[in-house]
Amino acid sequence: MKVIFKLICLSLLFVCCSCSSDEPSEYTVTVEVSASSDNDAVWIHGIGEHNGQGVYFQRYIRRTFVTQYASAQIIIRCDDPKILLTVKIWVNNKLVKDIVGNSYIDTGNYIY
Repeated sequence: MKVIFKLICLSLLFVCCSCSSDEPSEYTVTVEVSASSDNDAVWIHGIGEHNGQGVYFQRYIRRTFVTQYASAQIIIRCDDPKILLTVKIWVNNKLVKDIVGNSYIDTGNYIY
């Protein structure tokens, strides 16, 4: 009887260990955006701002924040269609996005 009980406990232990998730509980995200001009303001949303309204910057911004969501997106917008925008995103110190575009960039989900 003791042997059967030990086998049941051991099999439950293996099941519990095999079902544990390898996904991290939080993600450290670093975003770096540069614009080709100092004259125009660029708006960015999704970089961990507390009010959820986005922020304006000129020329360059770099932010690091922590998120617990496995889905995230960044939107960058500039009124001048001639401004070249460059976006790099690192998640847990791994480069996951490197995008170049004009006027509007939507990164889509960058946490895989």
